Amino acid sequence: MMKTGEPSKNIGLIKFAAALLTLLIFGCNKNDISDLNNKQSEAKREPQWHPSISLSDDKNGSPETLGKSIASSGDTIHVLYSDFSYENRGDLFYKRSTDGGTNWQPMKKINNSKGGFGSPSIYCSGKNLGIIWIEGNDNDWYKSQVFLKRSTDGGTTWEKDVSLTDKNKRASFPVIAIQNDNFYLVWSDDKIIDFWKGNIHRRPKLKISRDAGQNWNNEVSIINSVKSSSYNIATSGDNVYLTWLDNDTKELKFKSSNNKGDIWGEEKFLLGTKDFFHVPDISASGSNVFILSNSYIRSSDYGSTWSAGTKLFDGDSYFFHCISSSENYVNVLWRDIGKYGENLTINHRRSTDYGLTWSDTFPLPEIEGTSDAPNITSSGNEIHTIWIDQHLKYSEILYRRFSSREIVKKSDEKFPDTVKFANDAEKIIHDATNGEFNSVSGTFMNTDCNEKVEYGFLLIDLNDDGNPEVFQTVSGTQMCYGKYGCETTAFFKNEKGEWNISNSWIGCFEIKILPSVNNSYHDIQLSSGWDDNLPVWRWNGKLYELFAKENYDRTDDHSNKGEENEGNDQISGNSIEATNQVRSWIESLGKRDFQAAYNLMTPSLSKSYAIFTSTNRYGGIVKTNIHSVETVSSSGCNYVVVASYDSYDPSNRDGKFTERFSVNNCSGDWQITNIKNISVEYYR
Repeated sequence: MMKTGEPSKNIGLIKFAAALLTLLIFGCNKNDISDLNNKQSEAKREPQWHPSISLSDDKNGSPETLGKSIASSGDTIHVLYSDFSYENRGDLFYKRSTDGGTNWQPMKKINNSKGGFGSPSIYCSGKNLGIIWIEGNDNDWYKSQVFLKRSTDGGTTWEKDVSLTDKNKRASFPVIAIQNDNFYLVWSDDKIIDFWKGNIHRRPKLKISRDAGQNWNNEVSIINSVKSSSYNIATSGDNVYLTWLDNDTKELKFKSSNNKGDIWGEEKFLLGTKDFFHVPDISASGSNVFILSNSYIRSSDYGSTWSAGTKLFDGDSYFFHCISSSENYVNVLWRDIGKYGENLTINHRRSTDYGLTWSDTFPLPEIEGTSDAPNITSSGNEIHTIWIDQHLKYSEILYRRFSSREIVKKSDEKFPDTVKFANDAEKIIHDATNGEFNSVSGTFMNTDCNEKVEYGFLLIDLNDDGNPEVFQTVSGTQMCYGKYGCETTAFFKNEKGEWNISNSWIGCFEIKILPSVNNSYHDIQLSSGWDDNLPVWRWNGKLYELFAKENYDRTDDHSNKGEENEGNDQISGNSIEATNQVRSWIESLGKRDFQAAYNLMTPSLSKSYAIFTSTNRYGGIVKTNIHSVETVSSSGCNYVVVASYDSYDPSNRDGKFTERFSVNNCSGDWQITNIKNISVEYYR
């Protein structure tokens, strides 16, 4: 007699034997085995947040992700953004990953704006993609249309733009939901009563396509209110859900269809605006429907009944919050404006039980700064997020995923020691320096200046390939190494595997590694320990070039709005004075008017006049040529100025210097209080 449990064991053996026989008869593709092993590893690995990466390709761009800017289907992730820089003026750009966010294809410009002013959005279902946006009328600013651009091959190719609304009317705030070949478009048909007083009647309209956006039925009004300020739509299976804020009744409302939008049920009241007073976002999975604004509510029966409103976050996110659901997982992102509206960040919470209980708050940005406009998409337990990050002087789009895939190793933000490569350090250093050095640290005789100097090496993997790049710091006196008596050199391997010097900086620096990756290498900052306003360097394929002059706080707004205009002229004038102080200093050196240059500096910086005018310092300079001088930040009476200039010095070496000057007028007189080198390019 067979014992309980034996049938299942035997069935398992039979299945295994059948699978083995199949392999023996038909053979097995090695890639299939590798894929199977990878999937098994992922199943065992606990999901976690991966390091963020930059998706921006243009440091001069001004990207915006105010609409639904990320969508996913399987391993393919789609990102859309508009760029409102002077060169692009609202053009749309598209980027995708086909391996779950590990690697990203180059950015594509997919349309040229003709006056667009609406936030674009992207949606997908399988290989069907739809992009919608508002396009303005150059001849009549009060008229605008909703445009659609679609792809039926997962974003490889894109069809021409198609207008979906009447060109003689004013359309605004389009949203769309896609389920297979069914496209559901909702937008506002505006009637302007008094634009400048904000008196605009907005009645949402609906259009449906049954063939993936090729043909559309006639528009219909499905909401009674003429003052619906904001709304969103979601779909799951045959069910379509619409939620909106009714400005007539000051209520959050809901409406649904269970037959692909052909017939709609009655409007339902959900919450009063004391609980819901910002743009609601909606997501659906199976029989579950979730709505998020300043409060969160859920339904587990296709929207028939609803929970009470629950606060998932404190403060006021305005309309920068979003929700995504898949299977039993629900995820929310929101912009946290902080207690005083400073240091905006993006926070995340997740639920693994259909939105009943929630995790603690997790901040997504890894570097403090200003983060905004979060977007999210999810598939099962895998989460993909983007946001606009402004911790640098420019704006960029950062992407971060929560996944059980193998994590892409992130270098530490601080320069690690050589322990990781300790066993091979001497050989690596020998190869990198062509045999000139063979140890991690030591001394040597610099015959050029007849001085014994100290050196040290640091090894760090900047492109996550398992092999280190090499940095050498040599310190001596100003006779050997210029103004700062120190030099940092970077050795990198080229594509042929040959070691070369990529960069040389005057000064001793700690290398700080940023999470952003470009051309396969992490962005870096060079710190000499004097402050946190660090220059940012980016790998261009051959060397690190100066990418952003300063990593400074971009808080241009002041908390005291009443005094905003008062004093602006003074601040602007002082910035000019700070710039002129540095410009005069450089020009005085070039004219060999050392007394004038000396008088522009504080005594603690300039030391004695004899030291200042020695050939080891500035006394050997015979000519200067200014490229740029710019005030980049200020705090009270203190100003930061970055200058780039040529210095011709027969006693030392000619070169192009980029330096950071601290300037203040706190005592009533303008003085240069500190000078720090950013980079130097020697001409001989």
